Amino acid sequence: LRRHDALHGHCMHMPRLHVHLAGNDAVAAGVSLRQLAINEVQNVQNVQAVQNVLNDLSYLDDLNQERSEMDLTDLHLLSASEAARLICDGVISSEQFVEACLARIREVDGQVQAWTFLNPDHALAQARTADAWRSEGRATGPLHGVPVGVKDIFDTADMPTENGSVLHAGRTPSRDAAVIAMLRAAGAVIMGKTVTTEFAYCS
Repeated sequence: LRRHDALHGHCMHMPRLHVHLAGNDAVAAGVSLRQLAINEVQNVQNVQAVQNVLNDLSYLDDLNQERSEMDLTDLHLLSASEAARLICDGVISSEQFVEACLARIREVDGQVQAWTFLNPDHALAQARTADAWRSEGRATGPLHGVPVGVKDIFDTADMPTENGSVLHAGRTPSRDAAVIAMLRAAGAVIMGKTVTTEFAYCS
């Protein structure tokens, strides 16, 4: 399917199902994904291959049901593991989840004051990259698309690390700390830096 066809919003990766359309075939004519799949497997002789496709379609039906029941106004209440599963399954996008978390931060951080550095545009850009990666059917990590706040004592190459000290004001490291590199490798969206006492010492 081409990116701008009527089904471009369908991001479910089904590795065993291959639907071949000519470059200018319009899916907007109303042919359902299910019918396309049924037509595709009519010529398949391998019974297991047919069953695999039908299993994929059943799984897609379950996801569509879960998506329709999802309350997008309360996404910030999801745990990291819940969010990771929903993003992996395509029920929600990383961008939706990050935006929900940013909205909650805007709502309460004036009182909580948890963040010392937060760039919403950068966080959303990471989320969109994660969504594009997944929609291409590429392998994802256990935290793919999940936003993470990092205490301001861990070096991050793309945002300041000031260690809670005026002595390091404006300091931006040249590379990530090992734990940050591991988070990124797992697919996490690094939202920003959270407050710490100076150099993480007790005060």
